[in-house]
Amino acid sequence: MDVTMTMGHQIGAEAPVWSVRVTMSWEEAKFLVSALNNQIEMYEAAFGDVRDIMKSIQDFASQRSGSFSESPTDEPNDDE
Repeated sequence: MDVTMTMGHQIGAEAPVWSVRVTMSWEEAKFLVSALNNQIEMYEAAFGDVRDIMKSIQDFASQRSGSFSESPTDEPNDDE
């Protein structure tokens, strides 16, 4: 089984227009991840930290779920 990444963009209401499709072995994918990590480290050394999008999404989700779980319920009381 190989790894395939498809990247594209959508213009208006049209079907997606694929601009790139890359298929590689798992070994090549692991190498790509390593190469990207090295490039990111060099970029951050030169320009500062890159925002961690996954952390931002997780923080947002935990804030949303926390606000709902801490709020009182609006369910009707059967005793009334």
